[in-house]
Amino acid sequence: MNLNVNELTLDNMGLWPMSIKIIFGLLLFCAILFSGYWFDGKAQLARLSTLRAQQETLLKTINGKQQQAVNLAAYRNQLKELNRVFKELLQYLPKPSEIPGLLENISKAGLANGLSFKLIKPEQEIKTNFYSELPVHIAVMGDYHHLAKFISAVAELDYIVTLHDFTLRPVTREDLDNDIQKVLAGDLILTITAKTWRYLGSPDSFAVQRNVQYKNRR
Repeated sequence: MNLNVNELTLDNMGLWPMSIKIIFGLLLFCAILFSGYWFDGKAQLARLSTLRAQQETLLKTINGKQQQAVNLAAYRNQLKELNRVFKELLQYLPKPSEIPGLLENISKAGLANGLSFKLIKPEQEIKTNFYSELPVHIAVMGDYHHLAKFISAVAELDYIVTLHDFTLRPVTREDLDNDIQKVLAGDLILTITAKTWRYLGSPDSFAVQRNVQYKNRR
């Protein structure tokens, strides 16, 4: 039975010519494949791509953790040495109760070298996260030789003291108090800022912080 193309319907599919059936089957197969990709396969491929990216990230993390585990013993030894050095350095930083004694020692170092102090003035502390900077402005008068010895004596104090922003100029009459002292030939005035530091934490807090940082990395 020969059918006109216009007479082809789903109801008489069994009567279609074989060539039409094959073409229709191919079109139906392609439609099913496209529908499967569009409604399910596309999302699955996107999820697969995401999972692969997560897999690469996890593999890098695992490799990093393995490297940390291999170096754990060396890290602990380094941390132990750092803590030892840190605690030794803390001994060279004054405690709050020792600041007046430090200023007194600076004053004694000047007087022992025959100098006259015009100014020794502690300024306000400058605090950071874990330490505090303690600046002291100093103006001292004497000859060049004794000023140099004074600077050396300050550098040799028991606590860490650094010297900054110094100026050196000849003494004038205006620098003297009520003309009690006389200007000596070669006398100079040295103005300088001495700085020391105070640790704001406990001696063991450094080790605790380092351990916390390492655990967080794990």
